[in-house]
Amino acid sequence: MRGLRGDGGSHGPARELGHHFPSKRELARTLLDRHADHLVALLLRAHDRAASVDDPVERVDAFLGELERAAARPGSLAASALAEHELLGAAAVAPVQRAADASRAVVLGLLRAAAAARPAAQLDAEAWADHVFVTLEGAQLLARATGGTEHLREQLGVLRTAVAAVLASGPSAPGGVAEELSARRASGRAAP
Repeated sequence: MRGLRGDGGSHGPARELGHHFPSKRELARTLLDRHADHLVALLLRAHDRAASVDDPVERVDAFLGELERAAARPGSLAASALAEHELLGAAAVAPVQRAADASRAVVLGLLRAAAAARPAAQLDAEAWADHVFVTLEGAQLLARATGGTEHLREQLGVLRTAVAAVLASGPSAPGGVAEELSARRASGRAAP
């Protein structure tokens, strides 16, 4: 196996990993599988811990709070894998898609229940379910880029606050978050 730097040499961990994986592509696929498994386990653990909360809106907050507390280190390479799709091949996207689908299913169930409990909030459960995954991945990418894990908790805290604000708002609150996002979506403008 060529070195991880691509120069043909074997450096540090690459020397050790080269004995277990026939190529960098296989190593990347194995890592992506492990990271996808980690993300799915994190989501299911947070869901299980929040399941005892009776109120659906409070359950969403408890779930996001569990994610926020659990986010101690970067654990996903999904965004990086998608960026390197051409190098890794279509098979590399499968674990990322699996993690995204699991995230969407877990979060969508919670958000649909919260939306039913607070119909005035006009929560777009599908969009917010995707946003949870995007926030998890983006915060992890930022943590890797900066070398600091504080971004994970900070961004999950911001997400938690935003979801709470949307669930607390509604058409009776002129200029509320839900109204603003709906207006922007209808006009084709980007959200703030």
